[in-house]
Amino acid sequence: MIQSTSIRPMRPTERVTARVIVDSSPIYRRRRAMVGLALVVALAGGFSVFAAQGQAQASIESTNASFTYVTVHAGDTLWSVAEKYASNVDTREWIAELVTLNALQDNQLQPGQRIALPTR
Repeated sequence: MIQSTSIRPMRPTERVTARVIVDSSPIYRRRRAMVGLALVVALAGGFSVFAAQGQAQASIESTNASFTYVTVHAGDTLWSVAEKYASNVDTREWIAELVTLNALQDNQLQPGQRIALPTR
């Protein structure tokens, strides 16, 4: 004969508790202290590495950056602008500087667009 057992659901006021027995001998205490110290040192080292990145140094010196701006005409490409304005310079490097300087997202130029030319 098979007996069925029913499991009684817990009431909201009942709590299940577990007791963990921890050995507090000197070896385990020392090991826990060393692990804790290692974690603190690792966290402090990681924080100092990330905190040191990106710090700007202020100075009294000022720089005057001046650029030559040109207006793009219909049919202009990055290559045609480079051939026109980049003299004695590797055209590919000059185009890369032009894209970075003007924060261009792609290689398409729009008629009427003003772009700054890199100077060397």
